[in-house]
Amino acid sequence: MSDEGLRALLHDVADRVATFRAGLADRPAGAEASGDALVAGFDGPLPESPTDPGKVVDELVRAAEPGLTATPGPRFFGFVIGGSLPAALAADWLTSGWDQNAGVQVASPAAAAAEEGARRWLVDLLGLPAAASVGFVTGGQMAKVTFGLGGGEV
Repeated sequence: MSDEGLRALLHDVADRVATFRAGLADRPAGAEASGDALVAGFDGPLPESPTDPGKVVDELVRAAEPGLTATPGPRFFGFVIGGSLPAALAADWLTSGWDQNAGVQVASPAAAAAEEGARRWLVDLLGLPAAASVGFVTGGQMAKVTFGLGGGEV
């Protein structure tokens, strides 16, 4: 994909997300389609060759849109999920676009430095000793494994 094509694709996605977010106050809080209808929307044969990225986005939006809940909206009270603040959403896009791996410093010194900054904030916020160690994991399952390997109760 050319640089111009990538730029157009990312602008298209940004516009779609902005439109979704702008309509949250008026959109139903729950999904508008059944689970079976959503699965059917994602069903189809595996493509035999690469698909144009714009078409992939179009198909993903078409299939997912009826099943999106208004989780970040002002009227969603179904679960305590939290919403994505504008700064968090933008930072997440940067994270995906930069595609850095913070697993080791040499892979991305910037990601490692960001984790160290977050570690310091957490230590301060929680009133922990300055030398406290913090581990960032990929999600709940990895946290459970990491905690279990560290000798804690699982």
